[in-house]
Amino acid sequence: DDHPSLIVRFKDPLDGAIPAGAAVAAENLAYLAKVTGDAKYQTKLDQTIASVRILLRRSASGMTRTAAIEF
Repeated sequence: DDHPSLIVRFKDPLDGAIPAGAAVAAENLAYLAKVTGDAKYQTKLDQTIASVRILLRRSASGMTRTAAIEF
């Protein structure tokens, strides 16, 4: 091959021993939206939740931190 291998980092949407990055981001966005009242944080939170909503509905037990924000 004459091209370098692509490096891909898998992002696990499910919580394990370490919470999923999207879950931590969603928690932080929820906090910022509440504390500052700035709608941009709520908008980003809504987008973050929307990106995992189908998976969340199918496997909420694997996404407990995100589920706690959503429900």
